[in-house]
Amino acid sequence: MTTSSPGQTSTYSSALTTNSPRYDRTGRSLYNYYYESIQINASVNGYYSIRSVSSVDTYGYLYASSFDPLNPTVNLVGLNDDGAGNAQFLISYNLQTNTRYILVFTTYSAFVTASFSVVATGPGQVYFNLINSQTTLTTRTNTVITSPPISTGIRKSIYRKIVFE
Repeated sequence: MTTSSPGQTSTYSSALTTNSPRYDRTGRSLYNYYYESIQINASVNGYYSIRSVSSVDTYGYLYASSFDPLNPTVNLVGLNDDGAGNAQFLISYNLQTNTRYILVFTTYSAFVTASFSVVATGPGQVYFNLINSQTTLTTRTNTVITSPPISTGIRKSIYRKIVFE
């Protein structure tokens, strides 16, 4: 059963720092937005409002099941920039108890650090859980190896790890 009467407020507090992971929220291959990914679980099915409280301009993304910083549009179910006023995001969504949600808290501008809170209001308690402490992005490139030929043309896939700190 889905309920819609707001009654419970849950709060999560943290901070984006220069040690926070970074990703590209704009699609321009610029990994210059600090972020924090937070698992959200609702205790009761229903519509919840999830908003930010910070001294900086915030941006919020809500994902169902999982969040991949290399593919930030996959599993995206909601996003917002200024819906709560005062440059804060507001995402309203019908959360289900049997679904894992990930809220990605980030900022509107690149390389911004700040403390923040996330406030969820809805028919039940919302449980928050930090799910990242660092991010390692892996990219794949195809390269032709040009060493002394043992056979004709050797092609290998080389995996390069890029760690953003």
